[in-house]
Amino acid sequence: MPLPEAAERYLAKSFNAVKGASSKISAVVAAHLLAAQSAAGLRGHVAEIGVFEGRFFIALALCVAPGERAIATDVFTWPDEEIAERFLANCRAAGVNMDIVAVQKAATHNLTREGYRQFVGGPLRFLHVDGAHGYDGVLHDLQLAKATLHHQGILCLDDVLHPRYPALTVAVADWLKANPEFALFAVVDRESFASACKFLICRRERFDFHRDALIAAMPEHVMNFRANYFGDEALIISPQAK
Repeated sequence: MPLPEAAERYLAKSFNAVKGASSKISAVVAAHLLAAQSAAGLRGHVAEIGVFEGRFFIALALCVAPGERAIATDVFTWPDEEIAERFLANCRAAGVNMDIVAVQKAATHNLTREGYRQFVGGPLRFLHVDGAHGYDGVLHDLQLAKATLHHQGILCLDDVLHPRYPALTVAVADWLKANPEFALFAVVDRESFASACKFLICRRERFDFHRDALIAAMPEHVMNFRANYFGDEALIISPQAK
């Protein structure tokens, strides 16, 4: 499924110019999944918790369909008070339609599930969580995610398996065991597993749809072996050759 022209151009030419830690392959994966959802007729907003200067958020925002919004939530105080302006400037420079962008300056631990749901304004078909990295904070953000995610949507979690944040990885595992209706369908490698991965999660009834979409869109990046996670055979997507 072809990507929107603006998203393809951003990923090819401008992605690395935006300061941030997200890998290009993870943004390409997100864009292809959003394209597959759009082709299947799924509609819903996209969102990111922890946008920094917008590297990953821009890729999401350039894939929205008419009538959808892109929601950015961040404290916007680190590393300085000017980061919100840099985030907005980067979005404009990449050609994001700013009319569809909703910015929420907040720490998610201060948000209730109902409050976040109201701000989002409708089901999310893709949510990238890169906020709190402590155990309790991660579980809180996952509850916000569950309250807002479209029943056919995707939850993308950053920095799983990162050696600096072992409690984050434990929280994700505990949440998945407590919410068996969700399953890990893909692990997106960065340059190496020590640099941390993104986990892609959906409800079980959409497991095959999302795995098949990635296999069709990025066959050269799908590893020959799978990640067995509590019995689910998740894809491993890597920038390296098979």
